[in-house]
Parts: sequence; structure tokens; C-alpha cells
Amino acid sequence: MQHPMEELCQVMSLRIFLCYAHEDRQVVGELYQRLKTEGFYPWMDQEDLLPGQAWELEIPKAVREADIVLACLSPRFVTKAGYGQREIKLALDTADFQLEGTIFVIPLRLEACDVPDRLRRWYWCDYFEASGYDRLLRALHYRAGDAPIAREQGVSSSLPPPVVRARCNHLFPVTVAEWRDELRQRSEVFGESPGYWCYVRPGHYLIGGWKRGDALETITLSAFWIAKHPITVQQYRQFMQTGGYANQKLWTPNGWKWKEAYASGKGRTQPYFWEHERFNYHDNQPVVIITWYEAVAFAAWLSTRQADILPPGYAIRLPTEAEWEAAAAYDVAGKRHRYPWGEAEPDASRADFGKDWYTDQPAPVGGYAAGAAACGAQEMAGSVWEATSSSYRAYPAGSGVVVRDFPMGSTNVPWRGGSWGSKRTNIQHAIRSRRVPDYGYGYGNGGFRVVVSPCLHTNDLGSDI
Repeated sequence: MQHPMEELCQVMSLRIFLCYAHEDRQVVGELYQRLKTEGFYPWMDQEDLLPGQAWELEIPKAVREADIVLACLSPRFVTKAGYGQREIKLALDTADFQLEGTIFVIPLRLEACDVPDRLRRWYWCDYFEASGYDRLLRALHYRAGDAPIAREQGVSSSLPPPVVRARCNHLFPVTVAEWRDELRQRSEVFGESPGYWCYVRPGHYLIGGWKRGDALETITLSAFWIAKHPITVQQYRQFMQTGGYANQKLWTPNGWKWKEAYASGKGRTQPYFWEHERFNYHDNQPVVIITWYEAVAFAAWLSTRQADILPPGYAIRLPTEAEWEAAAAYDVAGKRHRYPWGEAEPDASRADFGKDWYTDQPAPVGGYAAGAAACGAQEMAGSVWEATSSSYRAYPAGSGVVVRDFPMGSTNVPWRGGSWGSKRTNIQHAIRSRRVPDYGYGYGNGGFRVVVSPCLHTNDLGSDI
């Protein structure tokens, strides 16, 4: 029986036909890949026509079955006779059968050029301008909200079904476009997050000293935003499906060595126990059994795709221990507490904890709003131990310094927050854990969340403070 949330989150993607001159196939091919990354289903002859197919039949079929047609215009296209002009005619004929007001044809200028008269009835988009791609995405998502729910049963299609929902998951962003939307709407008001990113104020924070005799330091932090939830199975799957494990630029040097040395001979391509039913049973479940190397690569993957809209000098990365404590422990009056919600003892309404690791699994995110920190972040006690980016041994004085890499086998990686398998006494802020960066087993309880935060001073690459 299908879970109700799975029914809610089913997404059928927008089908986009790319019409272009073959002289522009390189730039259109790059656009094709970008659209696939966003979760759409573009159709391009050089990518989707199979050997032996009759192109004179398949191309008109793809135009008729598309939810939207991108007319990719350039000086070469508008001055050249050929099949591209016939595709435009097919698109115009098909547009006549669309409901009034439906976005179906988008003239997309790849370069400055005249828009043909027969396309001037539609407002065009300049892909070559800095804001061009974002404006195109806005139009596509607007169209996605109007797309038909289903095709007639029994009618075969060379393209996937149309979009039902423009958003993959109502709790958190999944596609690159959804992450961008969340970044745009982030607030700078503490405790009043309009979406996924929770604002943490700049200032001086007492870090450490949770137990009598422990060191206590004042750490100065810039403003930052922390993710409302730990990264989930669905979010991490997007990283995997868009080549995250194949892109060396996303990995630290030690992380890449670890990944490539996996015993299969092909290198690691997914987390430990990714196929295990308990740890991958639900899209909204926090991803677990993650190594520090994998968590850092995910953050780098996300940061590179959002670089143009991040605040100057900011990146998406793992939080330092100081940032994690500031987000988890401090209330609106600037007072810190043992738990995210205050001083009350944990219970089942506030945190996911006290389960049997051998038989149970972490609960989906979003079910513990009563245990949210004052900044708005949830599941910061229990759920999963969360990887951080500073040195375990340098705490608390060095808790605000980012470590860019850890050697394999180092026992200097700090994790915070406890987990679904932790005892009640082990999910308070005083408890810290340390693990090696290359070992993901633990007790199936290691995960992570990310922050939008300044690119802080880091220690020497590969060192083990």
C-alpha cells in the first residue's frame, strides 16, 4: 500500500521540446543538461532520437506531445531555411489547440538577433543575459502549475508524463530551482523563517562549558542561515543522480582517494547501506550512514550550483561546531539552553530518540515542530548525529574555524545532536561525538545539515589539528 506522503510527492515532469539550428547544438546541449538537472524532461533530437527511428515521424510526435516548446533563436536560426523552420510551424499549429493564456511557445534568444514575425506574439527571453536562465525557469515553473494531470490512457508517448506539481516536496527543496527559490526568500528576522533557511543573528556566543570544569570560549560569528531539517534521502538522491560521485572537483583530496579506493574497483557510487530498506524507506527520511567526505561533497555540489545568488563571500557548507551550537542552543533573548526547545526534558513530541538501532529507523523529518530551536531549525536533538566542519580537539577555542579536509582514519571529526538511537541523556547540547571521516557505519545514525555561511578562515588542507 502506498504511503500517503508518497502519493502527495509524486512528480511528473514538464516535457520540453528544444527547437534549434544545428550550428547551435553545443549551447543547446548545455541547456538540455541544465534542464534535466532541474528535474524537467527536455527533448532534443541529437540526445533522444534512437538509431533506426524515423526522425520525420518522431520529431513531429515529440512537438505534439510536449508541454512547452523552446524556440532557441540565433542569427543562424532566423536566416536559415530547413527543418527547424518546419518545427516552428508544427509548434505554432499545436499552439492553436492550447487553452487561451497557456504558455506553450517561448522564443529563447541564444544571442542578440531579430525575433521572427510569427513568434513576436509571445514575449521572448534572452538566455545570454545574466538573468535569462532564471527568467526562463520562472516561466517553466509557471507552466508546470497549469500542465494537464494525465494523458488519455492507452496513448503511447515518446516523452514522460507532464507535471502535476511544480514542487517535488512541500517540506524541503530538491531540485536546483527549488533550492534557488528558497535562497531568494530567506529572511533576516530571527525566529521567523518563511521557508527552509533559518536565520541566526551575528554576535558573540558562549561555546562549550556545558559541564563544570569544561573550557568555555566566546566565539564571534557572522550572520548565517541553517537548514530547517537534516538532509534527506530525496535531497541526497538528487546529488547522486546529477553526477555527484563522479565530479572530483566536489570532493576533498582525501575524500576522493577514499571514494576511488572502494573495493568494487569502480569507486564508491552511493552511501553505505543505501539499498537497505530501513535506511532508505521514505523520501523524507534523513539520509544516514554518511561519511564526512560525502557530506562535504554534497555541500560543495549545492554551493557551486547556487554561487551566483549566494551573498558575497558566502557558501553552502557544513556548520562549524560554534555555528551548530549557536543555532541549536540560543533563544530569542540570547540565553542558551540544554535543548533546542529550552530546559524541559525530552519527550516523543519534541525529538526522535530512544529507539533500537537493530530493528527501527529514523522518523521522517518535519514531525517534531514542538522541539524546534528558537531560530526555527528542527531535529537538532535526536534524529541523526550531524557532521560539522571544525576540529573536535580544537573545541571550543577553535570551534569557529573550518577544517577543509581530514586524513582518513583521523578521529578528529565532531558530530552533534544525538540520534534516533540515543538515550535521553545523550541528546542534550553538552554531548559531543567524534568519528573518522571515512567510516559511515556507526550505528546507522550519522547524517548532516548545511548552512549558508561566510567562507571562514580554514586550517591547512589535510592537516589534523
